[in-house]
Amino acid sequence: MKHEPIFRGVATALITPTDENGIDFAAFKKLINWQIDEGINALVICGTTGEGSTLSDAEHRDALSCAVE
Repeated sequence: MKHEPIFRGVATALITPTDENGIDFAAFKKLINWQIDEGINALVICGTTGEGSTLSDAEHRDALSCAVE
């Protein structure tokens, strides 16, 4: 049986920029848009290679909502 790959392309695990108030959404949007403009196929938001493990549940939701926009 032949299996097709679930994903093709390049995915980037992003940092979650923060400032003294929490997630820096302006910087996060700029980073996301730059990745898309450069041809990245998928983004890993709040992954375990970055700040994902230190964010609250609300911050996870907010970061994911920002990325979906």
